[in-house]
Amino acid sequence: MCARARTAATPGGTVTSRLPLVGMRFSSILDQCHSMSSPASEKSAQKKGFSGFAPSGNVLSPVSENLALFKARAKYVPDFENGGLRLASIAEFSFPVFSPKWLKPRRDDDDGVDLERVKIPLSNEVRQMYKERAAHRARVNVFDLAVCNQFDLFCTFTYDPAQFDRTSYDETYGALRTWLSNRVQRRGLKYVAVPEYHRDGEAIHFHMLCNSDAVDLIDSGHRRGGKKVYNIPSWTFGFSTAQFITGERSVDFVSKYVSKYMTKSNGRKIGGRYYLSGGDLTRPVYAYGDSIEELYPGGLNAKYDREISQDWGTYRERSYI
Repeated sequence: MCARARTAATPGGTVTSRLPLVGMRFSSILDQCHSMSSPASEKSAQKKGFSGFAPSGNVLSPVSENLALFKARAKYVPDFENGGLRLASIAEFSFPVFSPKWLKPRRDDDDGVDLERVKIPLSNEVRQMYKERAAHRARVNVFDLAVCNQFDLFCTFTYDPAQFDRTSYDETYGALRTWLSNRVQRRGLKYVAVPEYHRDGEAIHFHMLCNSDAVDLIDSGHRRGGKKVYNIPSWTFGFSTAQFITGERSVDFVSKYVSKYMTKSNGRKIGGRYYLSGGDLTRPVYAYGDSIEELYPGGLNAKYDREISQDWGTYRERSYI
């Protein structure tokens, strides 16, 4: 049975109920979510006073016009080894902050002030904090994409200084974009890539996770960590290496390894980007509630459990990957 957050309008506000998602086939969940957003069901819901629908990929029913916000959110990702879904993490704030991303809160407050146009001067410290938060969100997005897609190849691309100005993001990214676009369209490439500076702090190279069936490989004759190192002959812009991702839960490890590059620059982007992604990618699905205990399905041991308390409130998070 598909777990979904059901929100119904009542005279006193909203009432929400949820069920755990563990064990559901990922494709089944997406099929049921797609059926929830069909024109017929949307028309039926509008007659009952509902105003929002989840698009395919969100495990949620219609919500009432009084937008429901939640204190806690559970993230589920595909379980490639056992089938179905597995719980990745649960986050909880001491006040409501979560809502499905396909819903947007109203821009006007009770006095009719357009909050979107109110500009508040920010100190340098606050600006830096926002940059670090943006970098953290990007790192989480990279990890989510990496762990949700069955990538089995880890690649590194460098550039020939005789062909490119390796310090120019426009040149390096332009060559990579052409190569990626060709393989997405012709070979079904799915990828997430992260730019990184060389040790000199100037030259740029890229790390990438992808599906190996979209890339031609030749044995380089070398080994690293006991595994064969391959080259990618179609990468004619410089040097390339590739290694297969093998072992139990190895995708989890490599996902963390790749996403850690997002933290190296302390919120600094390379060429205005934190990462690149493309192809027919799968993303996490979510369940919403009011506490970690409510969303926890039981029977799992957390890899880490942290709590942060500050003046604005308390944040708790449990990770199972």
